[in-house]
Amino acid sequence: NSATESIDDSNQDVDKLRYSILIKVCEIYIRQHQIKQAIKSIQKALQIANRWQNPALITQCLDFQGEIKRLDGDYNGALHDFMKSIKVKLGTDGNGALSLATSYFNIGNVYHDQGEYDDALSMFDKSLKIELEVLGDNHPKIAKTFINMGQVYFKLGKYDTALSMHHKSLQIDLKIFGDNHPSVAKTYISMANIYRKLDKFNDAVSMYNKSLKIDLEVLGNKHPNIAQTYDNIGSIYQEQGNYDDALLMYNKSLKINSEALGDKHPSIVSTYQNMGMVYLELDMFENALSMYDKALKIKLETLGDNHLDIADMYEHIAIVYSNQGKYYDALSMYDKSLKLQLETLGDDNHSGIAQTYDNIGTVYLKQGMYDSALYLYDKSLKIKLAIYDDDHPSSLQMIAIGDGYKFRVDLDRLDYFSYKATLSLQVIALGDGQEVRVDLDRLDYFSYKSYVG
Repeated sequence: NSATESIDDSNQDVDKLRYSILIKVCEIYIRQHQIKQAIKSIQKALQIANRWQNPALITQCLDFQGEIKRLDGDYNGALHDFMKSIKVKLGTDGNGALSLATSYFNIGNVYHDQGEYDDALSMFDKSLKIELEVLGDNHPKIAKTFINMGQVYFKLGKYDTALSMHHKSLQIDLKIFGDNHPSVAKTYISMANIYRKLDKFNDAVSMYNKSLKIDLEVLGNKHPNIAQTYDNIGSIYQEQGNYDDALLMYNKSLKINSEALGDKHPSIVSTYQNMGMVYLELDMFENALSMYDKALKIKLETLGDNHLDIADMYEHIAIVYSNQGKYYDALSMYDKSLKLQLETLGDDNHSGIAQTYDNIGTVYLKQGMYDSALYLYDKSLKIKLAIYDDDHPSSLQMIAIGDGYKFRVDLDRLDYFSYKATLSLQVIALGDGQEVRVDLDRLDYFSYKSYVG
């Protein structure tokens, strides 16, 4: 008997070591998003936990397995594992309240991913109450829960509440980790994104710069995170019309990512596109074309020539040609984009195709080819009416008629809009294409600069 017990103890020790290693390996695979390997590791660990009938280990495995399924987009499978974990925890005296808080937190993440934001907040609130009771006010777990609640409020468009949640998380992290911790830097980034939604661009830049200072000290000046922050700051400057500063930030990002990630990484492509848009705003058309051509070349090499991202690049290039007055080249690019979209999507009932018809119509309009422009705008409108309600803003970008000519009126750019509009547009006066006065039946007169292309 003593020999048998000795063997059992030895086997259990070996199993504990194997279990510990499998959990660590699983964590690494999760961080690397290697889903298949992570699943294999956690299933082996679960076999050990089940063999020894250890509830704490079983629930740990179920929680890991649920998280892996969540990351893989298997939300029902994830919920099944998390609920099973809760059932085991509730039936076991040895599992404490914090273990339940973890399960509620995990389920909240699944609901967040599914867009079930009210349910997500309910789960996070359950987790938070337990954490506050057990851990007190200042613990990293609590900071993380505040962050996740803030992200849900952000998705709901409740930006002030989202900011409040992030402030609470930040105060905890600052007390625990100090001023120069990666967790603090991430919170600054999230807060910057909220300030952007609130159109508080100076506050957003301030947050990005605080994050940048930490990351430079912790990560050095050649890390992709640094490049991403430069991109973020650059996009704000671009939005504000500070194009020189935007280009400076984009160039810094480009230099880092080229060295760290190579010349064909998606981040490089994104920066080229952003720089192209800045050059377009500056009427530096050749520079814009150069940036778009570089982005297109990388996408063709990495995605092939039948990807919708390629169609998008053709659209960007066409806009530059149109602004240069090179209408033949613009139409050629739009035709390439349209052909690719139709081949990829199978039919033309898609908003992107409607937008391309609009864009082609605009080129014809600039050339004075009004019948051709009207024909393309009509095609666009039919698609929009098929996929949107009649009063959807994208259905209301259409045709006004005056003096025998057709002009495009973009209702999205109106400063004031007071009633549920229909498509019955009447042009009261048309100037040289710059000023349009429109009467929408029961709506008072208003005027605005028409938007073309």
